[in-house]
Amino acid sequence: MKKKLGLIIILVMLFTCSAYAGGWYPGASDWATEELENAFQNGIDNGYNDYSCNITRVQFAELIMNMYNQMTGKYPNPAPSNTFSDTTNKNVLMANAVGIINGIGNGVFAPEAPITRQEMSIMMSRTLDSMNIDYYKGDGILSVVDKASVANWAVSGVDFAFENGFMKGNGTNFKPLANTPIEQAVIIVNRVFKKYYTKPIEPNDYTKGYDISIENEEIYATFYNNNQKIKIGKGIIYKILESDTSKLYCLDTGIVYRYNFEKNKVDWKYEKERLTYVTLVNGDKYDGYIILTESSMLDSYVYSVFNTDLIEIGKIYKWNNKQDLNLKIEKLLNKYNRETTGSEPFSIKVVDPSQKFKNAIFTKDLIKFYSNPYYSFEDDYLSITPRSSENKNITPIAVLGNDTGVWGYNAYGGIYQVDVCLSSDDDSNAGIVFNVDRIADGYNNFLGFYAGIDAEGNKVMLRRGIGRNNGDWKNISNEKVGFDIKPNEYYTLKVVKNGSSIQVYLNDILYITASDDSFKDDIKMLGLRTWGKSAKFKNYTVNPLPY
Repeated sequence: MKKKLGLIIILVMLFTCSAYAGGWYPGASDWATEELENAFQNGIDNGYNDYSCNITRVQFAELIMNMYNQMTGKYPNPAPSNTFSDTTNKNVLMANAVGIINGIGNGVFAPEAPITRQEMSIMMSRTLDSMNIDYYKGDGILSVVDKASVANWAVSGVDFAFENGFMKGNGTNFKPLANTPIEQAVIIVNRVFKKYYTKPIEPNDYTKGYDISIENEEIYATFYNNNQKIKIGKGIIYKILESDTSKLYCLDTGIVYRYNFEKNKVDWKYEKERLTYVTLVNGDKYDGYIILTESSMLDSYVYSVFNTDLIEIGKIYKWNNKQDLNLKIEKLLNKYNRETTGSEPFSIKVVDPSQKFKNAIFTKDLIKFYSNPYYSFEDDYLSITPRSSENKNITPIAVLGNDTGVWGYNAYGGIYQVDVCLSSDDDSNAGIVFNVDRIADGYNNFLGFYAGIDAEGNKVMLRRGIGRNNGDWKNISNEKVGFDIKPNEYYTLKVVKNGSSIQVYLNDILYITASDDSFKDDIKMLGLRTWGKSAKFKNYTVNPLPY
């Protein structure tokens, strides 16, 4: 406890409960001294002549406005001086201006009246509300035994004070109409202050130094004087560029920027300079970055293509549209994957039943495309995309050419199998064409059989093209598979043709058995078809019947 200031102050304190500017605590209980000292240090308590006196309404207004000032660093503008007829106290008027105090009615505040416990509780909760403090308000249901004595306007304040433990009464009764000694009021307000006050962070002092770091593709500066970290920007640092942390090259919302930090400057500036065009690609075929590395006035552009590990997989030149870009990236990936993994590009593997050749592998040079699709050969699959998903008159078909033939295969039959992956479950299908006699550009303008899968209908289909460019079909069979055919997943489609008998399997389960004796002449073509949306094919094999 601080030393007494002098005999004069002591004599004054013996005869009054009014406030004074001292720093010690006459009349206070021994248990309260330490917390009162803390309240004084926090700027909540200005000092009182007798801490055992019941606190008045005007004194409590001073306490809560001290808390308001310490938490916000300012005082609000007071309400007009004629707001109340019985006081012009600045703390009362400031509290009224921000909605903490309303008075007791008829323009009366009653400043010298002892404040009740329910009035204290509602004034404290309103103080937090006035500062937009996020705090636990209670559940809105009073659990105290004497809740019937709590005024309706004070329920929220009493619930807040009781549920948070600031004012517990005797543990069961809140005593809403009772008064409170100054020492207790000061301690209660100080506890509210300590729970909800956040000390302001010391301003960043750039002159004392800082570090630049990259975490999870975001750029941060950490300042030495307060150890505070602020986010400056975001992006991947390209390993092919400078790595000095005073000059960072980062990808930020599709553009590569260079950050140049000037260390130990009072005004601490950095420049963020746009360097070049970047495309970020995320898809089922490729994830990575494309950076413009060279350009000229002759409309010649060279782009470097990187994967997500920032390894350059090759260069491409100017592209016309997204489809063209995708095809060029896929070709790069095909080459890159073959070089790094040794995998083979897509082909149709045929076993020759005539034994003239033990087997044959038909690569892309021997596969012909009709209806002008987008297509690309990958490390292990072929991707086929119609030129327009809106124009249903465009139906791509890829077959072994008219004059190429498949040795030993004819109208009688064989076993045709491929893994099919649809890109969408919206009005699209894809699969195998076989026993194809004639084909031309257009909407299903071919003569032959087609077996496919349909994700929208979750079915396997078998159809016969009639060779006219009008989309007419002979629907031989459609069968539900009993499960969802999902986009971007591979399914193994197999056709067994044995004379007029045709069987269609999906994932080795037989779904269709049909008979059709069309196309009895020697048939030389087989291949793939997609309709509506893009599809991928891999592991295409052709085998003779085992009998």
